[in-house]
Amino acid sequence: MTPEVVAHSKISVPEPLVLYATRFARRCLLEHLCPPDHPVLNVEYRLIDEARQRLHTHLLQNGWDRGEIEKKIRQCASAKAIDMTEDEIVRKLVIAVIRSKPIDDAFPNVD
Repeated sequence: MTPEVVAHSKISVPEPLVLYATRFARRCLLEHLCPPDHPVLNVEYRLIDEARQRLHTHLLQNGWDRGEIEKKIRQCASAKAIDMTEDEIVRKLVIAVIRSKPIDDAFPNVD
């Protein structure tokens, strides 16, 4: 497997997309588990910003279909959420957030 492509759920997904989806899932989980002022959330917000920048660079270099990318992000993030917690109730809540939370920031603004 090349470093640029990570196999996930029988779909080849570019590494920057997987990184962003993983951070997105982790942010959703931590926002559920931690109080809003918890220091780990500040760290996670910085990490998701870095992942977003890498995703933007990838999308600008390779083009994108917004619907397809959003679908892949949500699928990958949902799979990551399943891996992150064994608590079925928390898992369902986090996946519901992943499916409904806006991810407009995942896409670069192109003027």
